[in-house]
Amino acid sequence: MTIAGEKEALRAEMKRALSAMDDDERASCSARVCERLAAMDGFASLRTVLMYAAIPGEVDLDPLMALLLGRGVRVCVPRVDWAAGTMVPALVSNLDEDLVAGRYSVRSPGGWCPEIALSEPEMVLVPGLAFDRSGGRLGRGAGFYDRLLGGGVGCPVVGVCFAHQIIGRVPREAHDRAMDRVVCEECEMRREHG
Repeated sequence: MTIAGEKEALRAEMKRALSAMDDDERASCSARVCERLAAMDGFASLRTVLMYAAIPGEVDLDPLMALLLGRGVRVCVPRVDWAAGTMVPALVSNLDEDLVAGRYSVRSPGGWCPEIALSEPEMVLVPGLAFDRSGGRLGRGAGFYDRLLGGGVGCPVVGVCFAHQIIGRVPREAHDRAMDRVVCEECEMRREHG
C-alpha cells in the first residue's frame, strides 16, 4: 500500500474512533487537555500563541483561549482561504464575535481581525487525527497545516489530541511537518529523535 493509501485508511479509522466519543467524555477530556497545556513549560510566559478553533470531534480549546485572552495574551487563529488552500494567523479578541463559522463548520477569524506575521507566535497548537511519539501527525488530508507550518514557523509546534489518537506510527511524507510536542489528557510527549 502507498503512503497516501495508508494515510486514507488511518484517517477513516481515526474518524470512527473520534465519532465514538460521547459529548460528556469529549468535554471532560478537552478540559484536561487544556489544563495540561496551561501547565506546560513556558506556557505561562507566552505573549502570542497561534491555536485552532475546534471543529466537531477535536479537542475544544475555547476555554484555554478565553483564559489566555483574559491574561492579555495575543491569541491568533488561522484564517482559512478555501480558494487558495492556505491559512494565515489573525488576532482574535472575543471568541463569540471574532470567530465565524464557515465551510465544514470551521470557525475562522472574521475579515476585521488583523493578520499577523507567521514569525510572531511563540507557540503553535495544531489539531490532527493521529500523532506518534516521533512527532508524526496525520491531518485531514487537505494540507492546510503542512503549508502553514512550512511557511516559516520558528517556534515550538504542539500537536493537540485525545489519548486514543496517539498511535505507534503515523505514515509520513517529505512535506509532513513533525510536531515538537504532543499533548493529550493523559500526558505531554516531547518528540523522540532517531
